[in-house]
Amino acid sequence: MQLLTNLGIETLNSLFDGEKVVAGAQKSNGYPESVRYIKNPSAELLAQIIGKGNPGETSERFTNQGISDGFSWERIAAPKGEITLPADCREAIFYFEVNPGRPRKLAEVIGGLPDPSQQTILDLMGKGIATLYVNGKPYKPVTLNETKTNVPDIDLNQFWNTILIHFEPESPKLNLLWRDRQNRTELEFMFD
Repeated sequence: MQLLTNLGIETLNSLFDGEKVVAGAQKSNGYPESVRYIKNPSAELLAQIIGKGNPGETSERFTNQGISDGFSWERIAAPKGEITLPADCREAIFYFEVNPGRPRKLAEVIGGLPDPSQQTILDLMGKGIATLYVNGKPYKPVTLNETKTNVPDIDLNQFWNTILIHFEPESPKLNLLWRDRQNRTELEFMFD
């Protein structure tokens, strides 16, 4: 504004007038619309898949082709984040990629306090036991009892992250929803 005044240009409007710009456009509703899965994997196959969960240096820019192309995945729809397994499924391993658009890692800020907007949370709803792996890192297994249970404090890289969920169902449905610490759905997440 001072520059315009110095140049002798009169303005009737403030530089702050106009349409607001929303940071981070919506790319999803906080869940994948479909995921890859393998039904009833053997213990050996499960170990191989989990072993490939860490994409190494490529995770910052590319999806994990070693895991996506290295196994016989089937696509299963997840409308509104809800996966319905076939009746003969005793266990399953789910795989998808998530790109959060910015790093979501715990980082200290001035004063040594954590910034809660830096990490994310995965809400799970169903019945059974679920274990989350993010870029090869296992999170503590959670027991699901039809009510919403979450896996908190998830660190994500800026670009593509390999997500594996090992699920031992007691009922055939599993719901997924990513949200932030302020309980807002992670709309900026892009899924593959």
